[in-house]
Amino acid sequence: MTAALAGRADALRLLARRGASLELLNRAGATALHMAVEGSHLDAVVALLDVGASIHRRTTSGDPIMGLAAERASAAVCELLLARSARIDEADAEGDRPLMRAVIGDNGACIPVLVRRGVPVEGVVRAGLSALIVAARENGHADVVTLLAAAR
Repeated sequence: MTAALAGRADALRLLARRGASLELLNRAGATALHMAVEGSHLDAVVALLDVGASIHRRTTSGDPIMGLAAERASAAVCELLLARSARIDEADAEGDRPLMRAVIGDNGACIPVLVRRGVPVEGVVRAGLSALIVAARENGHADVVTLLAAAR
């Protein structure tokens, strides 16, 4: 877990070669892949996927990998996960899909990635509000509002 949190791709590959389980959960219910994604450690994410980490495993609180990436990771990590078959429209336990998670997390890096992949800006709602309204009302983040408005 520490290797994933620190983004140590070399250590993760070595651990996998020596038989370490990639699917162990930390106290927060996350795997090494979840931790590498949350830290936006591209090389570590690549290493974990290359040695067989499950891209479809949720945290114990119900967070899918793309939700975590959309909220916290770089565009490169989001692109990689989508290229490796992460689900672009998978909702978390609260019903939020990756685009809404990017808005909530004020992660302007992943919003263009999701929109380019066909996520409709207008179709994403939280409590009856569109992603654009949530960005403007809850976050007030002008750059995210601008990105979403341009994608409409």
